[in-house]
Amino acid sequence: MSRHRLILLIAFVAFIALGMPKAAFGVAWPSMAIDLSAPLADLGLFVAIHTGAYFVASLVSGRLSHRIGNGPMLTASAWALTLGLAGYAAAPNRAGLALAAVVLGLGGGLLDAGINAHVALDYGARAMGLLHASFGIGATMGPLVMTVILALDASWRIGFVPLVALQAGIAIAIWRTSADWDTAAEKSGGRPRLPSAQRTTAALAVLVFALIGSIEVSTGSWTYTLLTEGLHHLLLGLDAAGGDGGEDRPAAAVCGVHCVSLPMSCARTLEYDSPTALIRFSACAAISSSSPRGGAPAPPRFLRDARISSAPSGGTSAPAVISSATCR
Repeated sequence: MSRHRLILLIAFVAFIALGMPKAAFGVAWPSMAIDLSAPLADLGLFVAIHTGAYFVASLVSGRLSHRIGNGPMLTASAWALTLGLAGYAAAPNRAGLALAAVVLGLGGGLLDAGINAHVALDYGARAMGLLHASFGIGATMGPLVMTVILALDASWRIGFVPLVALQAGIAIAIWRTSADWDTAAEKSGGRPRLPSAQRTTAALAVLVFALIGSIEVSTGSWTYTLLTEGLHHLLLGLDAAGGDGGEDRPAAAVCGVHCVSLPMSCARTLEYDSPTALIRFSACAAISSSSPRGGAPAPPRFLRDARISSAPSGGTSAPAVISSATCR
């Protein structure tokens, strides 16, 4: 395998690992809340802490990469992710968990931005679609790993161990290939500049990612708690009232799968066509998912409709918007 392909493979595996903790944390939270004597509502606090650190790290990633190089920055961020996940597994109380969330958010924000930039600038649009499909694979695998651990009556702390091991392996791989992670512009001693004609596209990209991130973080974190601690009460009430809630109970089994298939299917389209069509398609899907459907549907059917129609929006728009901003 050539060095060029090896770096891309490491990027794909790194994004699989990046997608696993967010979804796994949501599955583990009800058990974590009991052990840490925390109310379920504290999930929002820890998600906010993690997201805030993620935002700050992403904001400074460009300057940091230019100052120390993309390779060293990615190496540090990968080890920060490993440390943060280990902190999740070993957190003795809520303060320890909050500290781990900060470290995990900082590492995730730097790794996300650094790998996105490297793949977009050095590999092109098709690789971007596959990269975000890899994140979807991780978002699907994370809950499955944690669910298996909990189903075996093991501690939620054990559920984070495979994630720590995987992330440590990625950190070693990035460290060993650190010199190969600089973009072409960095290797030539320059700094990528955004053409003035693309600044509107970049502004749109920021807004789209804000929307995607808010939906992804909120629904991904709360879905398991809702389906296990809250929604069953609603379903029981609908059953008693003759509603249609029962048919929607298997919905949780397919959570996250759309994140894998759609970026993979759009990756080949991006290789030949402009990303604009995919951005328009995902925007229409997002609008469709938030539109009323013949009145006020019962919540379970609404959840099912939203899951089906909003599936294409985030999965296709993320790589498409990045490709539109960088791969012209």
